[in-house]
Amino acid sequence: MSATTVNYPQCPTNVPESVKTISPEFRSQAGKVVVTIVLFFVVYLLLIILAGLLAAFCIYGGISIIIAVPKFLTLLLGAGLVGVGVMVFFFLIKFIFAVSKFDNADHIEIREEEQPELFAFIRQLSIDTQTAFPKKIFLSPDVNAAVFYNSSFWSMFLPVKKNLVIGMGLVNVLTVSELKAVVAHEFGHFSQKSMKLGSFVYNVNKVIFNMLYHNDSYGSTLGAWANIHWMFALFANITVKIVQGIQWVLGKMYGVVNVQNFGLSREMEFHADAVAAATSGSSSLVSALQRLELADSSYHGVLVRYSDWLEQKMVGQNLYNDQDTMMRHFAEKYNLEIKDGIVQVSDSFHSTTSKSRINYKDQWASHPATSDRTERLNRLNIQAEQNNASAWVLFRDKENLQKTFTEKIYTGVQLPEQVTCLDTEGFKSRFVKENADFMLPELFSLFFAERRFSEFDLSEIERNYAASAQNETFNSVINAETQALPAVINGLKEDIRVLDQIISKDINVKTFDFDSEKMKSKDAPEVKQKLEKELKEAENKLTDTDKKLLGYFFTNAASISESAKQEFAAAFNDFRNAKEDSTYTQKLVNDSFELLSSFYSGSGITIEQVNTNITELKDVKEPSLKIQLDKWLSKEDLELAPVFKEKAKLFIEADYRYFMSDAFLDNELGDYSYLLRELWSVAALNEFSKFRKMLDLQNQWLAKDAA
Repeated sequence: MSATTVNYPQCPTNVPESVKTISPEFRSQAGKVVVTIVLFFVVYLLLIILAGLLAAFCIYGGISIIIAVPKFLTLLLGAGLVGVGVMVFFFLIKFIFAVSKFDNADHIEIREEEQPELFAFIRQLSIDTQTAFPKKIFLSPDVNAAVFYNSSFWSMFLPVKKNLVIGMGLVNVLTVSELKAVVAHEFGHFSQKSMKLGSFVYNVNKVIFNMLYHNDSYGSTLGAWANIHWMFALFANITVKIVQGIQWVLGKMYGVVNVQNFGLSREMEFHADAVAAATSGSSSLVSALQRLELADSSYHGVLVRYSDWLEQKMVGQNLYNDQDTMMRHFAEKYNLEIKDGIVQVSDSFHSTTSKSRINYKDQWASHPATSDRTERLNRLNIQAEQNNASAWVLFRDKENLQKTFTEKIYTGVQLPEQVTCLDTEGFKSRFVKENADFMLPELFSLFFAERRFSEFDLSEIERNYAASAQNETFNSVINAETQALPAVINGLKEDIRVLDQIISKDINVKTFDFDSEKMKSKDAPEVKQKLEKELKEAENKLTDTDKKLLGYFFTNAASISESAKQEFAAAFNDFRNAKEDSTYTQKLVNDSFELLSSFYSGSGITIEQVNTNITELKDVKEPSLKIQLDKWLSKEDLELAPVFKEKAKLFIEADYRYFMSDAFLDNELGDYSYLLRELWSVAALNEFSKFRKMLDLQNQWLAKDAA
């Protein structure tokens, strides 16, 4: 039995041909883009003609000057004039010869003899999607899948073979059917002749962007020319001014192309999704799309841990087992189902973590929102056989691949001597231990995921809320509506930030979507005003909920005993004091880092500014830091890292200078930065532990009531 028969899920049957037919919206957007591209090339051709005439004039004039008055100065003058014409003309044609290469430094090319099952799988998929088999297949470490090729001016017109890259972080979280759907989506972009226009448009935009903004080598050439002689520097400046004018014209045209290209990009994604659904079923791509964000967060979460633990001479052994550990942590935190060993991410999870209502179209956007894509896929409702085995079954020597890519992420990193290699259980136990420091009781984990109680005086709560709280239950205070308030508030703040950018034209768009309704950019202030009102109402409601919850906590404690009431009051006051400490510490840390950043800003700080800032660091910030360090070292209920304690004690006794003989003392500044970071972590952890202690008390009492 062939590898294809074993691992390749059968394609859906009786799929209507209309599913893969180019939509009227696609044709309409494609037509608009074609018009803008033709317009761009007309403008560009006119600029080429003008640049050619300028070059001819400059060359003729320069040579004439040299012949008429053959002196050294006129030689420079003539050569400079010729240089202007040549360099301006070269700027406009240089992109024809440029090649934009895909950065595949972290990729590994694989061959069929190494991975025959995977190649058989992809070969069958290329047949089913009517796509040419990839020229090369690469594996990468991350959560990604893409078809890529090196683009140039000529690749817009000549056939180019595509390469496929599959990320191991993606394979690690998908089933066989889901991987089939994701790769089918990538192939879907090139599956039909009518899709070639989309590929053409994408490449046109890429080439134009490189011509406008990737000019490092051109700038270096101009700089080298200008450094030869002051007269050449004068002509180089003239060239720069002319080129800037050309860039302004082309930049405007580029914006016109991209405004239309956004709509086409969306339709391309929807069409590629339809191709994937017709090949693998709707549900396969839906479940894959829903999991990708969490998979990517987990992948990068592991990398952050690896980076942090490197200072403690620990390295990871298997990035992908550790990614799975992180995924399972999120599953536990958000009550997500685990099926066949894979975390299932639902629409409800996305609704509790994302509340954005603004969708704007800018020149960089290419993918529709995941919710829009899943909605369309669900409407197609194409049923297909599901292979729920892990996508790893398509790969040979899985463990060696995982180890290879785990080692690859440490490439270029200076590893300390005698490192400890953390296996899967070692990572899990360390991660669980560290994460336990920031875990809340399950009842409160969503409501207080990224926030704490507002600033309240417990006596005010007792006076104004304790009596009314006697009629409350926990579920009447913390319910689906109130639990969603923090996410609603964060979403409103983000939407208001986006609207501010639209108003200031930092996001330069003509339209945007608000609650799925098309709005004009001039409507942004009105929408912002509406959201600001909603934000104020939501914040007031959240504050009121906090007061009600505290009132309920106080009443609940008092109903148990007087000692319980006093215990809760003490826990609340400990939290409030810890919050004040961390707020002060955060300000000290932020102010100090702002001062330190001026030394390394690269903006040409003067020696006078350095001395002024060093004086402030030495006379103002350092004494405050030493007082805080001494305060935290004296706390008996804190478990401080030995390295931090040792460095803090040495720093308190030391007399650092930070800057001597016109040079920064990097070791001293490094110690200062380390202590700032660690001090903030200690203060934040202390605040959290006091907060959790208060919630733990309530959790225990509520558990007793439930029993």
